[in-house]
Amino acid sequence: KSEISSLNPAVKNLNGEYAKSSSHIENANKSLRSHHGMLDYVVRRAVAYVSIWETAALMRNIVQITGEFEKQKVALEGILQNTAAADKLFEQIKSFAVVSPFNFKDLISQAKQLAAYSIPSNSIFGDLKELGDIAAGTGSDMSRLILAFGEVNTQTVLNGRVLRQFTQAGVPLVDELAKHFTALTGKVVTTGDVFSMISKKKVSFEDVKSVIDSMTSKGGIFF
Repeated sequence: KSEISSLNPAVKNLNGEYAKSSSHIENANKSLRSHHGMLDYVVRRAVAYVSIWETAALMRNIVQITGEFEKQKVALEGILQNTAAADKLFEQIKSFAVVSPFNFKDLISQAKQLAAYSIPSNSIFGDLKELGDIAAGTGSDMSRLILAFGEVNTQTVLNGRVLRQFTQAGVPLVDELAKHFTALTGKVVTTGDVFSMISKKKVSFEDVKSVIDSMTSKGGIFF
């Protein structure tokens, strides 16, 4: 009986300690729940902030792109001196840029180059597309091809210097001209004959254009 009496104070102490521990645990749980709520709030605010920032950045990009489009459109109108033709060409290039390996800004710049070489406005897009196909097929710089093509147009005939520009760009122009004149005359025309014709200024811009059309049409080496 005395042993049981001596245990009572110890049991009471244990119960007291347990009550204190339970109280501490409950307080800790309340604190965690409070912090969890605060954390959720912070996360929600952060996500909202990022979304707002991304939206603002997107809007800035849209404004910049729209401004660039408008600037290039005005530039085309200035070069072509024809609003309707410039609008049509602009829309054609914009659609082509989506499927082309070349970006929109470069294509507009190259279209302006062609216009500067007096290529008719209704031919610019077709010529741009064909020269782009050749540039993609040879891995050459399209600006170099436009330079060579434009010079033949302004000079009306192909000369040796411009022929070298095509050759250096990887375009087998002499071979293709030989095929062209063979079909045109009904007799075999060799590459030697072509060189002789070039030296005599007998290869016209129309001949070069016809060969480029052929090379980029169905069955052509750059189709």
